[in-house]
Amino acid sequence: MIITEKSTLSEYRSIPELEEISRYLLYWGDEPDRQMEQTPFEVLGQMGWNVSGILKGAVRVRQQAEMGKLLYPIYSDAEIARGRSRFPHRNK
Repeated sequence: MIITEKSTLSEYRSIPELEEISRYLLYWGDEPDRQMEQTPFEVLGQMGWNVSGILKGAVRVRQQAEMGKLLYPIYSDAEIARGRSRFPHRNK
C-alpha cells in the first residue's frame, strides 16, 4: 500500500509492516477523535496538519520497518528485571 494525501490514518495503521507500532502512531482519546482516523490526510491539511511532513514520516517509518528498526529497548535488562519505571510518579 502506498500512502498518499488521499490516505487515512486508519489505512496507514493497517500496513502489515507497521503492525508492531500502529498503536503508537497517533493517540486518539474519545470518539470524535477516533472518527478522525477516517479523514483523508489532505482534509487534515486543510485543518492545519502538515501533510507533507506526515507523508515523509510515513515513508521513513516504512523504510525503518523494512530494515527491522522500529522498536528498540530503552531500558537495560537490569532495569527491566527490576520492573521500575523511570517516571517516579508511576512507581507507586
